[in-house]
Amino acid sequence: MPNNINNEQVEVMALFTYGNNPCEPLRFKRADGRETKITSVVSTQVKFEGDVTVHKFVVDSSKGRHTLLFNSDKLRWSLL
Repeated sequence: MPNNINNEQVEVMALFTYGNNPCEPLRFKRADGRETKITSVVSTQVKFEGDVTVHKFVVDSSKGRHTLLFNSDKLRWSLL
């Protein structure tokens, strides 16, 4: 999961719980205000980059399939 500076930073509403999948993104909002509701999480992956954990979520919405990254160090979400 490369740290591509061209990734679009987005706001994500997510549910944080306990268990095997402690984070579930529910919807995301782009800088222009467009909001996308996530209908399902297809897959998740975790990668450790030094002290930073990057969570990758492949999600579906009515608009298609998307990939979201969450950087645990910067607490930032981005859309690939």
